[in-house]
Amino acid sequence: MRSHLTKTKLRSHLCNGSQSITISGKSKTVDEVIASLAVVKATKLNVSHAFYSPLMQPMLAQFTQIAKEVTYYPPQIDLVSNVTGKNITDKIANPEY
Repeated sequence: MRSHLTKTKLRSHLCNGSQSITISGKSKTVDEVIASLAVVKATKLNVSHAFYSPLMQPMLAQFTQIAKEVTYYPPQIDLVSNVTGKNITDKIANPEY
């Protein structure tokens, strides 16, 4: 799979074990990679945006501007990070998060 991604502008974002990954990129390129891997089962996710894709870069400045208009509050219940395993406090109560 890595060789297919290297030849394209696709990105691999999630690796859910050796049998399940998520890729993102332009639809045509994704379709081409899927076709080249004919023996692999592929399911397109029905989402509005590929949030981890570099294709999101052009809208991030506007998104940040709008996010700064929102009032943020720290969590009212324990919220545990799936990355660190530690409680998250007011670190997420800001538009940069």
